[in-house]
Amino acid sequence: MKRFLSVLMVIALLVANVPPVTVNAVAEGEVYRELREITVKTPPHKTEYMMGEELDTTGLVLTAHYSDGSTEDITEGFETEWFDSWMSGPRSVNVYYEGMMTSFEATVVAPMELIVKTLPEKLTYYRDEALDTKGMVLTVVYSNGTTKDIMDGFYIDYFESYSPGIKTVNVSYEGMTTYFEVTVINGGIFGDNLTWVLDEGTGVLTISGNGSMGEYNNPWLSWTYSIHSVVIENGVTNIGAHAFENCSNLTQISIPGSVTSIGSYAFNGCNSLSRIDLPNGVLNIDSGAFAYCGISEIEIPDSVTYIGDEAFRSCHNLTQIVLPKDLTSIGWYTFSDCQNLGSVTIPASVTSIGDSAFYDCGSLSTVY
Repeated sequence: MKRFLSVLMVIALLVANVPPVTVNAVAEGEVYRELREITVKTPPHKTEYMMGEELDTTGLVLTAHYSDGSTEDITEGFETEWFDSWMSGPRSVNVYYEGMMTSFEATVVAPMELIVKTLPEKLTYYRDEALDTKGMVLTVVYSNGTTKDIMDGFYIDYFESYSPGIKTVNVSYEGMTTYFEVTVINGGIFGDNLTWVLDEGTGVLTISGNGSMGEYNNPWLSWTYSIHSVVIENGVTNIGAHAFENCSNLTQISIPGSVTSIGSYAFNGCNSLSRIDLPNGVLNIDSGAFAYCGISEIEIPDSVTYIGDEAFRSCHNLTQIVLPKDLTSIGWYTFSDCQNLGSVTIPASVTSIGDSAFYDCGSLSTVY
C-alpha cells in the first residue's frame, strides 16, 4: 500500500509541473494556417527621394504567404525601419508585418552641381545700390542626372557695391555654390532723378536725366581732384550750388541749352578751367559762381538778367567781359581782384553798381 501511495504522489508532482497547452480554435470548415513569408507585390509610388525627405509608403502592397498555400494582399498594419535620406545612393528599406520581414529599394539623389541658367536682368549698378536678382534662374544637377530649375530659396553672399569695378556675387543652394558677375560703376542717382557717372580712367563726369541738380548736392565730392571734364546732357535744368567747387583739375565743361541757372559758388576754385560757354537760356548767375576760377574768357548770353555778388571775384586770368544787354545791376565785389581785367562793356540797362564791384582791378583801362 505504501508503495502504491508513493507512486501516486510522484505522478501528481509530474502533472503539476506540465505547462498548460493552448489549442487554437478553428471554426468549423476552416483550416488552420500559419504566416510563412511576406513579399512586396507593389512598391510605393515614390522610390526616389531628395536628401532630407521623409519616407512615403503610399501605394505599397505586400503579399502575405500562408502555410496552406493561400495568399493575402496587405496594404496597412506594416511598419518600416528608420529611413536615412541624408546620404545619397540606393537604399534597401525593410518592412515588417507580424514578425516577418521583406524589403524594397529606394534611391536618395543628391545635388551635385549648381549652375546659373539665366543671369539677372540687372547687371550694372551704381555705387551703394542693393543687389536685384530679378530674372535669375539657377539649375540644380542631381546625382541621377536629373535637373531642377530654381528661382527662389537661394542665398546671396554679402554684396559690396561701395567701390566701383567688376564684382563676383556668390549664390548658394542646398550646400552648393555658384556665382555671376556684375559691374559697379562710379556714379549714382541724385537731384530730381538725375544720374552721374565718373569714368576714373578718363576723368569724365557725365550728368544726365531730366530735372534739377538741387542745391549743395555734389555726390562726386570724394573724387573732386579726379574730375577733368564735365558733360552735362540736355534735360538738366540747373547747375547746383557748389556743384564743382574746388575741382582744381577741371579743364572743360559742356553745358546744354536746358540749363537756366548757375548756382552759387558752382565753379568756385576751378583754377584750371580757362573757358566756359554759357548757352542762351541761362537766366541767373548766382553769387560766387565763378569766383577764383581760371577762366580767361567767358561769353555771357543776353538771356542772363541777374549776376550775383562776387560772381567773378578773383578771376585773375579774365581780360575782358561783355555784360548782357538786359542786366539791371552789378552786385558787390562782382569783379573784385580781377587783376588782368582790362575791358568791361556795361549795357545802358544797368542802373546800379554794388560796392567794390571792380575793387583791385588794377589793369582795368576801358569801360564801355
